[in-house]
Amino acid sequence: MEGVREAGRLLAGRLPDEPANCRRQKLRAAARAKGHPEPSAARLAWCAWTLPVTNVPGELLTPPEAVVLYRARWQVELLFKRWKSQDLVAVLSDSTVVRQMVRVWSRLLAAVIQHWLVVATAWGTRPEVG
Repeated sequence: MEGVREAGRLLAGRLPDEPANCRRQKLRAAARAKGHPEPSAARLAWCAWTLPVTNVPGELLTPPEAVVLYRARWQVELLFKRWKSQDLVAVLSDSTVVRQMVRVWSRLLAAVIQHWLVVATAWGTRPEVG
């Protein structure tokens, strides 16, 4: 099968110093944890940039909107990762397809309700810092 080519856009955004330095610290810590040498200066310089890639035309999605969607997408990815690891959404053991789908949808519904309860109770009870 031959590869399919699709038009895309690379959006480049420079980060402020604080988040860029935070990325550099994480990169250095990850290298130390794995026993790797210090990251190169070029690699550390890339930490100052966010580079989302999209195939949505420019008239439908501006660069700031793309960054917001990228952040939201990442949160969705983390949520699904949590659901899969803690709530066993992806584990299926029944014999029929109908039973498997019932199990997936019921676990997904339970995970959503659990998440709502955690968010509602955790965010509503934080003491004021000041």
